[in-house]
Amino acid sequence: MTTNNSSLYGGAGGSEFTDTHDVNSWGRITQISIRHGSRVDSIGTTYANGQFLVHGGTGGDLTVITLNDDEFVSKIDLRSGSELDQITFHTNKGVTYGPYGGSGGSPQTVDFESNVLQYFFGRSGSRIDAIGFAYGNKPPVTPASITRSKLVGGDGGSEFDDLAVSGYLVGKIKQIKVRSGSRVDRIETTYDGVQGSPVTYAHGGDGGSDHPPFILNADEYITQISGRSGSRLDQIKFTLNSGRESISYGGDGGSPFALKLDGSVVKALYGRSGSELDALGVYFAEAIPERIEIQSLEFDTPNFIISESAPISLTKIRLTNNQSQPQTISSTQTITYINTDTTTISITNEASVAFKTETNFLVSKNDLTVGYKLGVTYASQSTETTQTSTAFTFSATVPGNSSIEASCIAAQDKFDVSWTATALVYYQNQSQPERVTGLKGVLSGVQVTNLTAIYN
Repeated sequence: MTTNNSSLYGGAGGSEFTDTHDVNSWGRITQISIRHGSRVDSIGTTYANGQFLVHGGTGGDLTVITLNDDEFVSKIDLRSGSELDQITFHTNKGVTYGPYGGSGGSPQTVDFESNVLQYFFGRSGSRIDAIGFAYGNKPPVTPASITRSKLVGGDGGSEFDDLAVSGYLVGKIKQIKVRSGSRVDRIETTYDGVQGSPVTYAHGGDGGSDHPPFILNADEYITQISGRSGSRLDQIKFTLNSGRESISYGGDGGSPFALKLDGSVVKALYGRSGSELDALGVYFAEAIPERIEIQSLEFDTPNFIISESAPISLTKIRLTNNQSQPQTISSTQTITYINTDTTTISITNEASVAFKTETNFLVSKNDLTVGYKLGVTYASQSTETTQTSTAFTFSATVPGNSSIEASCIAAQDKFDVSWTATALVYYQNQSQPERVTGLKGVLSGVQVTNLTAIYN
């Protein structure tokens, strides 16, 4: 799969981001979400494998563009200056979406010609500061990370496909509800919405008996569907990564089957149905990490890099001696200052991880969450702002019948320091984690504040 990068349009503010990924594995862009007002506040992208990436802030109004299976972004118009002011998308079907944003900045056109948009890169903070476009061959409608199983059962009824009808936008399976008697009469599957409320798709008729829903916990995924089938679906059972199983719904007719793919979980159902469930197949998705637990974290403190900031005057007071002889005058004030720390990570596993760390610089990062991405080099950032109040005492010898002006000065230094970690990675298809070593990242922009007094 060929990928090229455009220029970067906009300013130098914010932090870098890139949605770099395996284009074949993730598939095409199915939705683009834009928040916009006088400028472009954020851009989010949903891919055919269900991945959703977003950059920018929460201001402006939200617009969601949903692309058809054979529709791709082929040209982009934009306006930019110090930020991305406006963006318009044109597709290979001759459809225009936008413009979104205001009329500031200078106009630019990026024409991918015979190629299409694959993903975004750029800079962002509370808005989109700059945007760039990775473009190349058309990604597959069904990504390589999704595999369609064989169909078990007969050829009666009409076709259904939960993945296709959703626009390839369903999330994990939340629950399955079955009606059955001597055969499987009906299946209702509830999926997480990728960016909204859950969605339910039902197939089959109203025969048989109604069973309580088989509910999956947040960390549970279907790894196997087994049962019996002949000209119709006679029996079905669901097995989860946790080892939990549903009951067997249906009768004992037909021949046994098992739908399973190593290293994958069931993403969605397809098949044939009428008054009963005539046939069933599944889409398998490659299992990705769900959770990462840091076991050990080592900082490369001998090689940290410090940059000094300009001193800040936090407060001024006057120490006054009303007596004729010199006196030591003291005054205690409550001083408030702010630290803003940004942590950057570059790693090759996708999940979220929260951890607490302390360094010998007395800098504490509490419940820090950073992002991971599967199989690519990916950088994400987490920013933490803390406000600190402390009692600070001014003390000086003041000559008789005079005053001294005192200032509290905050000297704030920032440091960058690399770290290496060992972690337990929990995958969707496994109840037990895998131990991973050599995860690397950088604590960057961490502020160390020293308070000093200056007397005039």
